[in-house]
Amino acid sequence: MERRPATARGFKIRNLLRPHSTALAVGLLAAVGEGLANRLEPWPLKIIFDSVLKSQPTHGWLNRLIMSTAGEDKIAILKFAVAAVILIALLDAVCSYTEKYFTTSVSRG
Repeated sequence: MERRPATARGFKIRNLLRPHSTALAVGLLAAVGEGLANRLEPWPLKIIFDSVLKSQPTHGWLNRLIMSTAGEDKIAILKFAVAAVILIALLDAVCSYTEKYFTTSVSRG
């Protein structure tokens, strides 16, 4: 039976990643936030088509959110959609920057 050197015996990838676990967790959380922002991007357009242009009747939780926030005024709904676009873009930008910053800092060592 061949014995490995003492330095190689206890070497595991988890030992390399342990000092960077916080940065990796923040990077992973930011990547999830970026994915969420990407999934939310088409919703303001749906709000405009369904609630402002009335191509089809709205229903569900999104309609309840719009009605409780903006009411039935078309200009208020349009302002709500614009605010949603801005907030989604901010979420995407912050998450993208954070993910790139932390993953780059881990890769530099």
